[in-house]
Amino acid sequence: MQGNLGNLFDAIKEMRTIYPAWPSQRLHILLAVALDPGCRMDEIQAKIGLSQAAISRNIQELEQEDGMVKTVNDPDDWRCLLTYPTKKGKQFLDNFCTTALPR
Repeated sequence: MQGNLGNLFDAIKEMRTIYPAWPSQRLHILLAVALDPGCRMDEIQAKIGLSQAAISRNIQELEQEDGMVKTVNDPDDWRCLLTYPTKKGKQFLDNFCTTALPR
């Protein structure tokens, strides 16, 4: 257990070095998007339990400031956006997981 916790600690420390202002909810949202590419914000909200405003704000920051996700209009519902991880977002999570979950 100590080894796994230490690995997770190191991964979060590395993340905070690269993105010092990131709240933990931003990482949680990025993970949710990566696990379900093309998900809608209401689906992320249901999985994570944050307010719609918090999800929207974090998705906007992940897209516009960090380049970790991209959003596209949902062809089935013009009021909704579909959210996908970008290449940068996938690479960041690959590095994070490599540190947190070494083989």
